[in-house]
Amino acid sequence: MKRLKKLSMILLYLLLLCLLLEFSLRYFLKIRDKASFFDPKTIIYYYYPELKEITETPISNNDKFFDILILDGSALNDKWGNVKSELYKQLEGTGMKNVKIYNVAVPAHTSLDSRIKFEWLKDKDFDLVIFYHGINEVRFNNCPDSFFKSNYLHYLWYNEIINIVKHKEIKYTVIPYLIESLKIGIQKKFKLRKYASIYNPDPEWVKYGAKIKTSSEFRKNLEQIIRLAGLKNTPVMVMTFAYYIPSDYSLDKFNSKKLDYSKHRSPLEWWGNPENVKLGMEAHNQVLKDVVSTDTYRELYFIDMNNLIHKNGKNFDDACHFTQEGSREFASY
Repeated sequence: MKRLKKLSMILLYLLLLCLLLEFSLRYFLKIRDKASFFDPKTIIYYYYPELKEITETPISNNDKFFDILILDGSALNDKWGNVKSELYKQLEGTGMKNVKIYNVAVPAHTSLDSRIKFEWLKDKDFDLVIFYHGINEVRFNNCPDSFFKSNYLHYLWYNEIINIVKHKEIKYTVIPYLIESLKIGIQKKFKLRKYASIYNPDPEWVKYGAKIKTSSEFRKNLEQIIRLAGLKNTPVMVMTFAYYIPSDYSLDKFNSKKLDYSKHRSPLEWWGNPENVKLGMEAHNQVLKDVVSTDTYRELYFIDMNNLIHKNGKNFDDACHFTQEGSREFASY
């Protein structure tokens, strides 16, 4: 009897230690990443702050509003163009007054970021989802085949994001998540693992960008978004990625603002060798066309934006960002 009582006391003591550890770690996440103590999976807002307001907003397809979700990188971001405001104007012009547009487009984000965001928002009842990607993950091809990883895990950013996504138990305990987070942090601090730069391609590796390795990942992410939308019969609008590269393009001319662009904001070299960047965008656009032509989802719609929009300096600030006039033309389709 005494042994049983002693064992019970030990187990109770261990349980209290585990609870103390759990509470301490949750408080740590609350301070460091502003995650909710009672809902630690909200740590994702540290990486995707654009999700917080939408998550907290009731969105229903049974109300009076037509709710649109935009998934993209910087091309449709509110600070890099005016597509959202122009889209409001176009829709109001057709008599659609009760429209709400939720824009989670963020510079440098890719189809994988959009897939993760849409998975997070899967309980929201949108009336339309717009998918517009094509250039950002072109940068991810600038590495040898042996270095390239599924889910873009050759980038630190996605190791940290996937660590959150895959730990479904995080709503009950944060310990497994933080153990792996610690491992990632140690690898980063002591340079035990090499990661590619998400913004600046390695000059010695730019040559590898001629081989497009991102097409299958791009397709997987798009198909997952379509599948999730199909669970709620949510219409999905897929567009080819519009770009404009003047025939006389060079970095020197770009920097001296002598090209047929308006503001000359982002040189192609941000993503890699210009020829390789074009190859990547074309490869991704082909994926978009292939998916649309083969997917059986009836609420899947397609606009070949790359072949519709007029390609000139009146519409483009650089290869992929729109001017006011370009935003207006984009929204008109």
